[in-house]
Amino acid sequence: MTKKLLLTLLAALAFTASFGQNTDAQRYVEKLDRESPLGDAIWGILAVKQNGDTLANLYSQKKMTPASNNKLITTGLALQKLGEHHRFTTHLGYDGKIQNGVLKGDLYIIGGGDPTIASSDSIATPVNELFAKWAAFIREAGIRKIDGRVIGDGRYFDGVDMGSWEYDDLGYDYGASGDGLCFYENIQDFRVVPGAKPLDKVNVIPLYPKTPWLNLKNISRTGAAGSGNNLVYYNSPLSNDALMTGTLGVDSKTRKIACSNRYGALTCAYYFTEYLKDNGIAVKDEAGDSSDAKADSSSLVIIGETYSPEIKDIVKICNHRSDNFYAETLFKQLSMSMYNSCSYGIAPEAIKMHLESLGVDTSYGINTDDGSGLSRHNYISPDFFVRFLTMMFRSDVFDTYCESLPGPGRGTLTHRMKSEPESVKKRCYFKTGSMGGVRCFSGYILPTDGKSENTIVFSLLTNNVAGEKVNVYDLMGRIVSLLAKEN
Repeated sequence: MTKKLLLTLLAALAFTASFGQNTDAQRYVEKLDRESPLGDAIWGILAVKQNGDTLANLYSQKKMTPASNNKLITTGLALQKLGEHHRFTTHLGYDGKIQNGVLKGDLYIIGGGDPTIASSDSIATPVNELFAKWAAFIREAGIRKIDGRVIGDGRYFDGVDMGSWEYDDLGYDYGASGDGLCFYENIQDFRVVPGAKPLDKVNVIPLYPKTPWLNLKNISRTGAAGSGNNLVYYNSPLSNDALMTGTLGVDSKTRKIACSNRYGALTCAYYFTEYLKDNGIAVKDEAGDSSDAKADSSSLVIIGETYSPEIKDIVKICNHRSDNFYAETLFKQLSMSMYNSCSYGIAPEAIKMHLESLGVDTSYGINTDDGSGLSRHNYISPDFFVRFLTMMFRSDVFDTYCESLPGPGRGTLTHRMKSEPESVKKRCYFKTGSMGGVRCFSGYILPTDGKSENTIVFSLLTNNVAGEKVNVYDLMGRIVSLLAKEN
């Protein structure tokens, strides 16, 4: 029998309602398949013990949009292929010559992908501490004045935005992407204040970080009472123009909103320039980015380097918070590690190659297009997730990986499965995935007896769900709870 025919037969079997598992979880998912909201949705589940027992199986070969469950693959591969202790490196360098304490040329901040520069996360080096290190490198090189500019060099990553992301997502903080040098996770905060009555202009005030080069056009209007926040922000890395549109309800309180900043490298250079001026190192010209670079990164004189937190720390925040920016950075770095490129189209191929190298067959069950799951072009089956999660369970980095995952009462699952006993919740480690019409859970249920062969690996994916989000999550939580009774 050919491999193709075998896979076809397996897929045909998997599309049946069940394989006859005699478990409460199986009976419950079969019941849900006959009722709304899941009965008229696209969904599937596979749950297996490591001893080989199948606990629930429904449409497990169907490929579906996984949303942030995609981060399970990105973060798992990052730990496996980059290593738990890998750090991103940022270099300081210059072109030109130093004459009598004056740099006759430009100073470069050469990004190496570190996503934590100026981040508010506790794992990140505080920005003033980081800038102090960079300034010390400059002084140690004998530079007291820069007769040029500070360049934010983000050329390390050659892919800026993921081409399959929806345009409406790109202006939000969760749609932030960037090149090899970032700042504040490439987010910009705004304060928004509704007008006194409907149709009045919304007051939009840029907060942090400052972006003096940005031309912000505000055509947003105050909406009717009860209409809430419907503001939309549009920007592009190809233009320094941005647009705030949409509405904010007249009864809304003043609030802070987080939007994407398409000029992370330039923002970093701008703030470091101001820091140098405030600390006795004059800089002649305004900050610039790679479009202003006069030299190739490889030809610069390097005067120092700093490092990001370890990958394991970045992965933990990425999974607990479901951070798209961190996930996309890991996705790009995985591609760089294989092809020295992460341009659109190349990075997904690198992911498949990494998966194959770990023994995970990518010939069926997966089509992945980004690292975070924001793309609607990602299609993955529950069966694939279980195969991947099983590989991770058997890997040397499983403990780190498992601890990075949220669970009931933790991270993105803080408000899920509240009524379940602590004896169940503390054994659950799984990732959520959510976008319009998509609700997903995939991960592990650790055994009460501590025997590894009783660990449950599961993936529950739902698409085109018409019901209320909370109701669907309640149903999914019930399935997880029933599975947990099996170990």
